[in-house]
Amino acid sequence: MMRAIGQEAELQSDNFKNIKPETLYFGGGTPTLVETKLLEMLMHSLKNRFDFSRIVETTIEANPEDLTAEKLSELQKLGVDRLSVGVQTFDEDTLQFLNRNHSGEQALEALNRCRTAGYSNISVDLIFAIPGRTTEKLKNDLNILLTLAPEHISTYGLTVEHGTYFGHQAAKGKFSAVDEEQNALEFELIIETLTSAGYQQYEISNFCLPGRHSKHNSSYWKGEPYLGLGPGAHSFRDIYRQFNISNNHLYMQAIAEKILPAAVEKLSLTDRINETVMTSLRTETGVSLTGLKEWSGYDLLKENNAVVKKMIEDSTALVVDDCLRLTRKGRMIADKITLDLFLEP
Repeated sequence: MMRAIGQEAELQSDNFKNIKPETLYFGGGTPTLVETKLLEMLMHSLKNRFDFSRIVETTIEANPEDLTAEKLSELQKLGVDRLSVGVQTFDEDTLQFLNRNHSGEQALEALNRCRTAGYSNISVDLIFAIPGRTTEKLKNDLNILLTLAPEHISTYGLTVEHGTYFGHQAAKGKFSAVDEEQNALEFELIIETLTSAGYQQYEISNFCLPGRHSKHNSSYWKGEPYLGLGPGAHSFRDIYRQFNISNNHLYMQAIAEKILPAAVEKLSLTDRINETVMTSLRTETGVSLTGLKEWSGYDLLKENNAVVKKMIEDSTALVVDDCLRLTRKGRMIADKITLDLFLEP
């Protein structure tokens, strides 16, 4: 697979030849399960095809049980300077419910090993809105996190979708998804706890200590071009979005035949405006009204005046420094607000 991804990089190099990446991200699964020598081979392949002189952040996703002292040392030698650790929770019962392989003790040990190894840029994933769990357990997770003080925390409400493990379990009547009210209460608890401790909610689901935001993820929210490699990976450039097929066998077969295994979508002006509004509203900066008008000709305040006026009256948004921003109240219903602002195709 690593060889195929390297070959895809070669196939993609013409489309993205002018890109000088500033971040590199190994994710979309558990890349730390891959032998480090294979990751090293892939890194070498990428450096031969792209200009890495501007790279300022190299992240790898990892499960706690994979982060041995040996693995951490190998990753450092590879150039990884940021870890995204899938802790999810420190509670044993909840970890079993989530079907995770690590224990709360292993998660604590792994994060301490990261510090001992010299990592100073650690992100931790935290899941909330878990059926059957008390708010006290969420509070305990937050207290442990504050003691560990990771530079970055990503929070996710548990989603129960058809076709997934949790979807099947819910369909069997084993549990019911948390209702919207409980979801909102838990998210408010997270926001209040983390911001009071000095974390910045720089994007709806993401919190960081001052200056420690994810440079990689921020590029998505800013609409900057990016190249994704591997099965299921997405890419974006100019007005084109690309989606690789997810099937590993078909992906590798296409690559062997020197065919890009991807579908390409050309975004309309309306698509681009809607995406800009959606991603920008998720950030603390909000939508740059002048910036949006300059490149698209769309005057958000003028064309959507009634909706924006209602948002301001309801205290879900405000205009600051020529940017439309959501308030804390607005962030709780960001999806609804975004839909209200969307232009029709």
